[in-house]
Amino acid sequence: MAAFLEAYVGPDFYCPPRETICEEIRRGHGGHFIIIESSQLMKADFFVAASDPLHRWALERTEPLTDLDYSMRVAPLEYVFIRKLEWIKAGGGPDRHARDIASAIAVSGDSIDLDFVHAEIEARSLQVGWAEVEQRLALMAEAEKMFDAERRRGAGGDEPATA
Repeated sequence: MAAFLEAYVGPDFYCPPRETICEEIRRGHGGHFIIIESSQLMKADFFVAASDPLHRWALERTEPLTDLDYSMRVAPLEYVFIRKLEWIKAGGGPDRHARDIASAIAVSGDSIDLDFVHAEIEARSLQVGWAEVEQRLALMAEAEKMFDAERRRGAGGDEPATA
């Protein structure tokens, strides 16, 4: 724990006090804390790996971030989606989390195992939050169509002539 905390000491980081982190670790399921890097306003959520099988699944599938000056492994998007949907279900508000999930799906496409996500949604009764994600995806698709139509209209010479 000491080495972990020392890595995030200094004016560039917000790191909760050691006591807070230890309390979250003792809590087990649902244990969570954040660290914020202030110069780039990057936030990292840390979830305590408890007895939940989803934790084990995610730990076995962490993915390396390779475009950094240091080594880091992150949870798979499917895990992040399920945790965000659980937060929505717990009353954490759908707006930001549904937007985050929809944006990640739009960017990551086929690399996401949506069959796994759907199975977890069913098993954990997360359909309400997922419906919000689907609405966001539909809005994003419609906006993309409108953007493409505008781009084609501009490229095809259909714009009115200006004097």
